[in-house]
Amino acid sequence: MRGKTILVVEDEADIRDLIVYHLSKEKYQILEAEDGEVAIQKSLKQIPDLILLDLMLPKKDGFEVTSTLKNNALTKYIPIIMVTAKGEEEDIIRGLQRGADDYITKPFSPKVLSARIKNIWRQKYLLDNQQGSTFQFNQLYIDYTKKVALLEDELLKLTPLEFEILIQLCQSPISILTIQALIQNTFETEVNIRQSIQTLKGKMKTYGDRIIWEKGLGLRLIIDNPEELP
Repeated sequence: MRGKTILVVEDEADIRDLIVYHLSKEKYQILEAEDGEVAIQKSLKQIPDLILLDLMLPKKDGFEVTSTLKNNALTKYIPIIMVTAKGEEEDIIRGLQRGADDYITKPFSPKVLSARIKNIWRQKYLLDNQQGSTFQFNQLYIDYTKKVALLEDELLKLTPLEFEILIQLCQSPISILTIQALIQNTFETEVNIRQSIQTLKGKMKTYGDRIIWEKGLGLRLIIDNPEELP
């Protein structure tokens, strides 16, 4: 578990510092955000492995942050633990309905927080291994969980948007992927998406020729015998 990145979202500096102190002792990499808007920005830019999210935040509250991130293709798989002083049943249910994975109420023990974090990752590991979290075609290998793509045994250095486009192409190799679908799934502009498609094709060398435009329809990944894919 060590080496993973956790985003701590808390507007009260003394509480945030306390959480950061205890998690740093466990060798986690820590990102910090003091309000909901900064939390969303950092999540989209740096893609943490887990988010500790207070509900009562300036600018955007924890419910809004959760909804935004869980409806974005780049961040929807990030586990979110609500950390809040509110222990009412309605708030807990509301947060879980928005997509939060767990909750913990203040005041809390650092040991309990650590156990909750490890439990979330243990559940995620079991789910990933049960459902399958990799894709392979010839010399192209993708690990969705680790956000790693290898081509001819070399690491592809992709941006989060390029990686998401590649994932969506590989998950539906016989389907047409429209620009409109990519805009909806990534919350990116058409200009950014088209630029990322071009840079992705370039980074994939000869495999980039397999990403083609179906005129008037959209994008498709050409794969021989897709029915044989795992």
